[in-house]
Amino acid sequence: MVALRPRTRRQRRHRNAIAAARARLDQVRDEIKDLGRAGQPVIAGEREAVVAGLMDNRRQLARLSGVGSVPATAPMEIDRWVLWRPDRDASLDEVRVGALREGIDGESLGVPCVVPIVPGQSIVIVNHNDRQRATARGLWSSMVTRVAALAAGRVELVLIDPTGAAADHRLFTTVVSGVEVPRALDRLSREVPPEGGRLIAIPDLPLGLGPRDAALVLAMIREGVAGATLVVHLDAEFYRSEIGEPDLGGASSRRWLVDVAPPTVADPSAGLSVIWDAAPPPALVDLIVDRLASG
Repeated sequence: MVALRPRTRRQRRHRNAIAAARARLDQVRDEIKDLGRAGQPVIAGEREAVVAGLMDNRRQLARLSGVGSVPATAPMEIDRWVLWRPDRDASLDEVRVGALREGIDGESLGVPCVVPIVPGQSIVIVNHNDRQRATARGLWSSMVTRVAALAAGRVELVLIDPTGAAADHRLFTTVVSGVEVPRALDRLSREVPPEGGRLIAIPDLPLGLGPRDAALVLAMIREGVAGATLVVHLDAEFYRSEIGEPDLGGASSRRWLVDVAPPTVADPSAGLSVIWDAAPPPALVDLIVDRLASG
């Protein structure tokens, strides 16, 4: 762990927040171990994102500086990214989803919350009503923009965009829209990805998809796609109204579930919740695209 030397009052507060967060993360990790020994299931949902990234968050703490974090885990604010340059050698084994905070309504601790990116597994961002949809959609946009910035040139980035207007197409290696979507999904579910790997991004599921194609995406989520990672935004309320109850599988399914439903006081964890990342501003996307284009 890298020791941070306080130079200003703000930096001292930041270091104290990191120390407190580290202690709380250790406590949550121990509680999760105790739950596992007792045979009790860990509740999927908002807290799962924290649990999934506990060990990775410990490594992220070492990256923090006195005034913020490096772009790999920085918020999607352009002033944090102005000095960013593409790194073609950096590994992509996790992605930020937000920042830890004290309690349900507390301020950010400045510590990023991440989920792992594992070939053959999926990350599913779920909303259950109209109020949550914008939060889930913004988080999906933040994640795919961040992955595009950190993985460009090494990982094939595929956008499945049935409506043709889901995201900035400049960020992706391949964009599939309209009538080409069903055939592309069939191919991607079976095809061996290129050597560098593949990330398949799908927003607003099941918008623009028929029941067969939506069911195929859920099967890809549950079973995984060899060598590929899916990042899917599932509008569960819309899915139920159009098709039926979405089957994401049980604990053995190959997916990380990020449920943006607000946390409740029933959560018995160490008093931490997540401030979910929002969609990046257009100016930041332009900056990333320009830097990627210039190498």
